[in-house]
Order: sequence, then C-alpha cells, then structure tokens
Amino acid sequence: MSDVSEELVNRTDQFLGRLVRLHPERLAVPIQETPAPMTQLVERVVYIPTDRALTFKGDEPPIKLIIEEVAEFYEVHPLAIVGQRRTRGAIRPRHIAMYLAREMTTRSFPQIGAAFSDRDHTTIMHGHRNICHAREADDRLRDEIDVLRLRIHSRRVNAEAVA
Repeated sequence: MSDVSEELVNRTDQFLGRLVRLHPERLAVPIQETPAPMTQLVERVVYIPTDRALTFKGDEPPIKLIIEEVAEFYEVHPLAIVGQRRTRGAIRPRHIAMYLAREMTTRSFPQIGAAFSDRDHTTIMHGHRNICHAREADDRLRDEIDVLRLRIHSRRVNAEAVA
C-alpha cells in the first residue's frame, strides 16, 4: 500500500468513527449490515459507481462535479444549489459547494460565482466564510465536508484508473 493510500485510510478511520456516531444515514451501507472493521468501510463510503459520467483528471475537480456531489450528498437537486431561491434546505448545501469550490480548485471568487448562476463574487466570499466559521465549531459539518472531499477525489481516482 502506498503512503498516500495509507494516509487516506488512517485519516478516514479517524473521522469515520465520528461520522458513524453523528450521521449514520449518510453511509452508503447501513452500519448494522457491515460487520467489517472501519478500514474496510472506507471503500463503501467513497464508492462511486463506474457508470457515472462526470469524472476528472488532473489535480482539481470541475466545479460542476463539486455541485453534483454536494447535491447528491444532501439529497437536493443540483439546480437548487445553483438556483436563486433561498430555501432553508438549499442554503447550507450551496454554501458548502461554494466552500469546496474555493478550497479544491484554483478558481477565483468571480469564476466560482459564474458557475453558481452568475452570482457576485462577494456572495461566494460570504458562503465560503460562513462555512469556514461553522467548521470550527461543528464536528458534524467538518466530517461531512471530509466525506465530500473523499467522494470528489474518488472520481479522480476512477478517471485515472480508466485512462
């Protein structure tokens, strides 16, 4: 196992334990059906079916992939994330997608705003700042973001395996 793989397993073990306690409904397989040790759960949490069309190569994911992954994770439609409505169920996922777009790509705030229905860059800054502050106080949110990062990165691994 490579150093990167070992690091992924070790870091995943750390937050998976918290995730199972705080947010078990987000796992791909219910815990009671999975007697495997935590390190074997990594595969199930970040599993992405190979029939998914959007994958990526290189170091940074496209913003569209981030939006789709966040939408799937929070069970909202991707249009709710990029749309103009300010419903309670869409605001937190939208801010998380903005945060991840800024943290996982080299795109500027205006470029990210363009991907979110031409929102102003200050709106993207607000969403990013909101999640930065919330992550400090909320272990559950931190774990959810870590899982989302793994799921997004697993798309790159799948794309590279196919190539």
